[in-house]
Amino acid sequence: MPLFLLSFIALFGVSHASDSAPPEPSLWFKPTFRSVCKPIPSTMSLCHGIGYRSMWIPNMLGHDSLREVQQQSAAWLPLISKHCHRDTKKFLCSLFAPVCLPEVSGPVSPCRNLCEAVRDGCVPVMSAFGFPWPYMFNCTRFPHETELCIPVSEGQDGRETEEAKHEEVPKGSVICEACSLAAEGEIDIQENFCHSPYDARMVSPAIALAFLPLLLTLIIRYRYFFVLFYRAVLIRIWKDCVTGLSREERAFQYVLTHATPGDPDSILDTFDVWCSKVEFISNIGPKKGRDFEHSKRNLCLFVLKSKKHL
Repeated sequence: MPLFLLSFIALFGVSHASDSAPPEPSLWFKPTFRSVCKPIPSTMSLCHGIGYRSMWIPNMLGHDSLREVQQQSAAWLPLISKHCHRDTKKFLCSLFAPVCLPEVSGPVSPCRNLCEAVRDGCVPVMSAFGFPWPYMFNCTRFPHETELCIPVSEGQDGRETEEAKHEEVPKGSVICEACSLAAEGEIDIQENFCHSPYDARMVSPAIALAFLPLLLTLIIRYRYFFVLFYRAVLIRIWKDCVTGLSREERAFQYVLTHATPGDPDSILDTFDVWCSKVEFISNIGPKKGRDFEHSKRNLCLFVLKSKKHL
């Protein structure tokens, strides 16, 4: 028996009924075209580095392209991080990236006991988030250990191993298991985002330069509205907060300290200066007149009649 097959059996413990030649694997998905072996892409975070390098396409779930496999398998990375069973990754990879063995003409499916062990360990975790065990992972579809398949790992149960890991956590630090799992969701999103096959990239300088003329054109064409918003809204809000005075009170204060007492022309000119150079409302149409009338009526009407500074 070739060395590669021996290595795979030692790694995954492929089970068969006797020492005779293994039977063909029992596939519950029948591909519509001939299956081929392809290297497991490095961007497939779920199964990259699993212990073998080649996988069958289509896989056990009917995904007929590496792109589709990467898209669908990425959704199961959070379940791996929950450590609900130590064979979870092996079970998922046996479906999403079934090992390609030269001696076998098709994918090697997981054994039913492997599916049941992972299901029993992970269903409580998935249920805590409102997800059922998917029908495509129906364990009755997989063969018993009497056929060529990938069995569950021997030895200590995966859930017990995980419970031993949690014994180090002080009691009382977690209110309930479901709450603890929900709190970890945000961390999982951040961690799995880094392993996603899709990269979040910044806009390249070439693309930015391509849109620069359009941006400049829009700014020049609508500059009046940009300036209007900046002067009439932003500056007014900033001055209201810093000075603590309303616009009318600021107008009265400026006219009172800069205009000639008793000179209507000086008062009007000073108000124009205040509008154009201080408050930037010189070109807002009737708004300037309303501000002046309001200021004159409520605050500085007596300045027009006065002969001196108050």
